[in-house]
Amino acid sequence: MIPKTLVDKKTLSKFGAENSLGVDMLIKYLASLKDKIPKITNDTTFTGNKKRNFKIDLNGQDIEDLNENISPFFSNCINWKSARTQFNITPPVSIPSVAASSIASLLNPNGVWDVASGSFAELERFLVEYFSQLIEWENAGGMFVFGGTATNMYPIKIGITNCLRDAPSKGINDQIYVLSNDEGHSCHVTLCNWLGIGTEKCIRLKTNNQGVVESKDLLEAFEELIKNGKYVACIILNSGTNFNGRFDDIKTIKLGIDYLVAKYNLNYTPHIHADSVIGWVFLLFKDYDFEKNDLDLPNPILKKIEKIYSFASNIMYADSFGIDFHKTGFCPYLSSLFITKDLNDWDKIIGSDAPTFTHQSFNFGDYKPGQYTLECSRPVNGAITAYTTLNSLGINGIRKIIANFLYIAEDLRYRMGILKDISICNKNSWGWSTQFLIKENLSDSSFHKLYEEEEENQIEKNNAFQKEFYDYLISKYDNKLPWNIGFSKCYKKNKFGFSISALKNYPMSPYTNIENNVEYLDWLLKNLEEFKNEKNKSRK
Repeated sequence: MIPKTLVDKKTLSKFGAENSLGVDMLIKYLASLKDKIPKITNDTTFTGNKKRNFKIDLNGQDIEDLNENISPFFSNCINWKSARTQFNITPPVSIPSVAASSIASLLNPNGVWDVASGSFAELERFLVEYFSQLIEWENAGGMFVFGGTATNMYPIKIGITNCLRDAPSKGINDQIYVLSNDEGHSCHVTLCNWLGIGTEKCIRLKTNNQGVVESKDLLEAFEELIKNGKYVACIILNSGTNFNGRFDDIKTIKLGIDYLVAKYNLNYTPHIHADSVIGWVFLLFKDYDFEKNDLDLPNPILKKIEKIYSFASNIMYADSFGIDFHKTGFCPYLSSLFITKDLNDWDKIIGSDAPTFTHQSFNFGDYKPGQYTLECSRPVNGAITAYTTLNSLGINGIRKIIANFLYIAEDLRYRMGILKDISICNKNSWGWSTQFLIKENLSDSSFHKLYEEEEENQIEKNNAFQKEFYDYLISKYDNKLPWNIGFSKCYKKNKFGFSISALKNYPMSPYTNIENNVEYLDWLLKNLEEFKNEKNKSRK
């Protein structure tokens, strides 16, 4: 007798019922798994490390046994919801976005082609149009990509083709450069390696004490490269930096670049990209009435947001920008969106043989994003999680959370600023990160003095002391800090190029309040006193 199938019922049960979406199976699985995962407390981590015996079952496991097998892997995860977790730009994700992403994963549509992605291609196009309208771009093109790094990779690739039209087929020469600055993300350098430009040709211009690149310095660097017969493929400008939330002056730089292109009669224009994976969220304040202030934001925070928005709106003068919904949009990884001012720029990604990029309108079967992306198979999760979060929280909900981040950070910097043992590095920050130094004694230099310091040994002494205190905390609490703060090996390079290390806080949880600041500083000062006492004992 010929069997109908070689697949047994136990194996089929892992996929759910035939012709069903499998939501009921997913709910059942999650319900049974949740009882196996350690309960979350106010701690920044769930439980400690545990030695595990990994194995792969020959015949497959039942759900109950499987849950026992996999649940320990969740036990040492960081609790991003905790107000005590303050060491990186990683906010908690919204439950609705995770639910939508899970359903999308069950369907497993492929964003490579509209035929394979269902309605998600239309959703992706809608989100591109929505965010393009916030900066008044009328002919934009964009799509979700594999992370914030990708939002910086695509503009460099476009810029290369701008400079060398045959680069997609013949490769690049050693005359290609990228301009960035020392407050920009490290991926700017990494991408020059991966794209064959070379890390030495990523020029990281020095920023001023406000954390922005001087327009004059950047334009002079561009003109010098022109005179030496070099090409500048891409200029990456910051639109909301990691530590200080600063925005480079895109408008002024754009005008200067256009002037130099005309002056030297260049046959290309450098692609200007706004690295806005953090600062994009301030675009959501476009239609906010700062006079009426319907959300009753405290006046200092209201004025700060109004100022930040005025700089964020200058993204319109760039040629492209990036969004990370998993940074300041409360979505799971990866949910990054890259948008170009001119949708035709997408044709430059793969060269002259590329079909015309169609975006705003297309016939079913014609929209094939996979022709332009580094990925072939493309998940749609980024689009649905972004859309779900925007609608579940609402624009005003996101505005409130972002305002609260700034509110808590301002309060923390104020409280730290009156402490004799602490020197704040970024007192005038536009962001929510607080960078600070622990003083070894009251006569030790402030951050301002270290920024002006010519002697490297003084800088090294400071850096070693900050790291020693941080390591003390890690050791004391066996790597499970009750207040999970961070350490920056290089918060900023001083005017002589020496890296200044600092401790850091990111109040990235919507649960964080003013009382948490009081509790945190009490904890910090208590540990600092104990640390100094131990150091004094060891010296005797």
